[in-house]
Amino acid sequence: MESLATLFSLNNWPGHLSYVLIAISYWLTDIFWLRLVAIVGLSFDLDDAQIARLLLAGEFCEIADGTTLAKEGETLERLYFLCTGRVDVTIGSRAVSNLERGNFVGEVAFLTEKPATATVIADGAVRALVFDKDRLTRFFRNESDVAGLIYQLLGRELAHKMKISNTLIATVRT
Repeated sequence: MESLATLFSLNNWPGHLSYVLIAISYWLTDIFWLRLVAIVGLSFDLDDAQIARLLLAGEFCEIADGTTLAKEGETLERLYFLCTGRVDVTIGSRAVSNLERGNFVGEVAFLTEKPATATVIADGAVRALVFDKDRLTRFFRNESDVAGLIYQLLGRELAHKMKISNTLIATVRT
C-alpha cells in the first residue's frame, strides 16, 4: 500500500504528465503539434537549468531565402531545428519534401556521422535554433538526461521521415 501512495504522490505527477503528453503526441498527425506536445512532455523530465543549457548549446539564427542548410553527400557540421519558415528537400536533384517549423534538418548526418542524405534549401526566410555538431556532442557527454530526450525526438523525426519516404516510394512504383 505504501508503494501505491508513493506512485501517486505529488512528487511523481510531473513524470506522469510527461508520459501522458508523449503518448498523446503519437496520435497527432500535424507535425508541428506532434513536436510541440512531445517537447512539452519531454520538458517535464528536464529542469529549467537543463533546458536553459540546451538552448545555450545552440544559437537562434535568421537564415536568408535560398541559403543551403545541407548539401547531399557533403559533411554537415550543424543540426537545425526549424522555428519558422520553410525549406525544400531534394535528393538527386528531385524534389522530395518540404519541411516547416518543428522539423529538424541534419539529424541523419548528426546521428550517423555520415554525409548529408539530401540537399536542403531555405524557401523564404527561416528562423532556426542551430547547433554546432561538435559542441552539441560535447554538451551531450555532460548532460546525459538531456541527450536521451533529444535522441528520442530525433528518433521520432526519423521515423516520421521514413514513413513519408515509404509513401513516396510506393507512389512512384504505381
